[in-house]
Amino acid sequence: MVRLAFATERISWKAWNILPYLAERFEITLITYSKPEEIPEAKYREVVHVCPRRHEMLPSTAWEMSRHIDRLYKEGRIDFAYVYSSIAYFIRLCPYVNVVNGSFFEDFQIWMSYAPYKRKLRALVGFIHYVIPEVIACKRAAKIITVSQSLGNLIRHRYGRDVRDVYPVLNGLGIDYLDLYDEDKFDSPTISILYSGRLHLRKGILNLVKEFTRRPHISVSFNILGDGPDRNELQRIAQPDKRIVIRGHLDRASMAKLIQETVIYVFPSLHEGFGLSLVEAMASGHACLVYDMPVNREILGEAGIYAPYNRPAAMLDILEDSLPKREGLRLKAREAHEKAKQYSWERCAHDMEDALNRIHKEITAGY
Repeated sequence: MVRLAFATERISWKAWNILPYLAERFEITLITYSKPEEIPEAKYREVVHVCPRRHEMLPSTAWEMSRHIDRLYKEGRIDFAYVYSSIAYFIRLCPYVNVVNGSFFEDFQIWMSYAPYKRKLRALVGFIHYVIPEVIACKRAAKIITVSQSLGNLIRHRYGRDVRDVYPVLNGLGIDYLDLYDEDKFDSPTISILYSGRLHLRKGILNLVKEFTRRPHISVSFNILGDGPDRNELQRIAQPDKRIVIRGHLDRASMAKLIQETVIYVFPSLHEGFGLSLVEAMASGHACLVYDMPVNREILGEAGIYAPYNRPAAMLDILEDSLPKREGLRLKAREAHEKAKQYSWERCAHDMEDALNRIHKEITAGY
């Protein structure tokens, strides 16, 4: 049986959904900071609990997790490791698969291009903390798993990897979002729009809201879910505009209610690995207005409404044009809902199993 270390600082929603399935098919040693109650029940070979430091992402904690991986490999207890860049860059002995959810390098370039000058100096910390580990991990990895084909192409070209080194495995989606689908909201006399995600420069929401406030004639309620470094500035800009409601984080019931009331999902993100919030909006019955970039084309296909990349004024032009066309919006939401059904955690787990089996064959043949 294939033996691997599955290393993750905290158990993500993805890990929670695919680990039980993978543990039935592989001999998995789980290495994590997570408490026992935060770990899904599964047939692990072993669970190695690493005591978290005050700041979990410090190099010292990455070094500690890497040390466990190299020890297991040296003792002949694992064949390779499934690991993220934040840990992988310290691995010295064990062949590893670097799992990439998005490119910090791409984020950094966006930040340096669009951030105000006074905030650029702060980017140096992010470069050291995130970008350098990504560069090292992606260059040294035996193989790379990405959450989309588009991200795989970006990583492959940036780090000079062969196409055979990169395996796209798309994320999944909880079926509870599919259950929120309801076309009746398109008959409402008023329209509400939604953004959910980080309030961060890379997400493009601040520039979109600035442009929105210049168009008081757009008669919609603009609901913004999430938190992040741009929240204070967003609140300052939105305060005089009663159409904009910044809601922060909501409990599950309140979020479900809001999702069922909103019709259009706006997604002005400038870089995504997969776009989980976009897929959630697709599943729950929104017409999705996004920037035209490869990952959005891959995820949405013909079900999307596309605006030129990083052009908030053009995105709002398209929004204005779409508002009277209720049947067109209803059709786009229906198509997006059907497209979202492809992104199940069951499919993700099966695709991950296939990728890890193929990777194991290549790694054992080459080491």
